[in-house]
Amino acid sequence: MAGDRPYAGVLLGTLNLINDTDLSRSVVGIQLGVMGPAAGGKQVQNGFHSVIGDSSNQGWNHQLRNQPVFQVQGGRIWRFPLIKVAGIETDILPAISAAIGDYRIYGGGAATLRIGQGLNSDFGNATIGPGLDGTDAFVRTKPVAWYVYGGVEGQAVALDASLQGNTFYRYGPHTSKKWDQGTIHAGVAVMWRGLRLSYSQNWQTAQFRQSRAGLFNYGSVKLSFKF
Repeated sequence: MAGDRPYAGVLLGTLNLINDTDLSRSVVGIQLGVMGPAAGGKQVQNGFHSVIGDSSNQGWNHQLRNQPVFQVQGGRIWRFPLIKVAGIETDILPAISAAIGDYRIYGGGAATLRIGQGLNSDFGNATIGPGLDGTDAFVRTKPVAWYVYGGVEGQAVALDASLQGNTFYRYGPHTSKKWDQGTIHAGVAVMWRGLRLSYSQNWQTAQFRQSRAGLFNYGSVKLSFKF
């Protein structure tokens, strides 16, 4: 099956330890889960297609086998305030991250520019992947804090099991990953009382060599709360 893109449902749980200072956030954590049919990717995707009246995706016939997956991840984000005009703040957030495990092995860097009010409430909008996960903790600094942002992220990827196939079953579906991967992010975040609502639009470069679709474009909405 070499050259066929495998289908890989992945279900992950994340446990992070986060240490904040006024101008930096350090994160170290672990992700544990399962890759394969047990993750329920086929049911979620085709179930949603059914709800919106779209056809089912037949590619799940090439799904990877069940496999426990884990990765240890870590990173740091720095916050550098820039200028403040008429109550509107700007800052830039450079960041580095890395992970190692049987799911993904990578190292990467990123930078985000933000414009808004109450920028010291958090350290930017956490992505849904492939960057550092579980980093959208925030504090209340103003009755209403908000910002719009744009940023870029690049990764050097040594392993991606969702593309390269099961660790102990190399004759199953797999494809050749690209070692250099990048993402452009843009969006908005609003924090009010203990709630945080954000929207992100993402443009992602190809993750495997046979891809001819250009940038993969997707949006995500996230709601989180403090307790």
